[in-house]
Amino acid sequence: QESKIDILGITETHLSDKIKDEEIRIDGYTVKGWIVQGGGCLINYRDDLNVIPKPKLEVKSVEAIWIEVICRSQRLLIGTDHLKTRIFTIHLKNIRHDLWTKRNNILLTGDFNSDLMTRNKNDQGKKLQCILNIFGLKNVTT
Repeated sequence: QESKIDILGITETHLSDKIKDEEIRIDGYTVKGWIVQGGGCLINYRDDLNVIPKPKLEVKSVEAIWIEVICRSQRLLIGTDHLKTRIFTIHLKNIRHDLWTKRNNILLTGDFNSDLMTRNKNDQGKKLQCILNIFGLKNVTT
């Protein structure tokens, strides 16, 4: 049976340097991982997809992996992040500002440690929602 999953992003992997790529590899997929102590994230994508890794968008202090998927004439930039809202704010403002103004197709996935449903002004979720609004992004999960 052929898989219906094209791209799989995982946060909080708890991978380490001791785990070899072969141990987490899925047949027919390429694995790209970001390892940090106590966390980490990875992206698996089908080998037959036209994918360009984007290491220039990755920063040592932020658990994030970026790839660009090209399909026909469309380009989709996909990031898998595990970010606390404060780091996310700084990272967006300092690193990715040019991205948001030049790109239409951006999919940011991950664990943002923020509850977007709370009503408290000082809550991390409200801060995250404000940042998303600034960059014209929207949360598509409920």
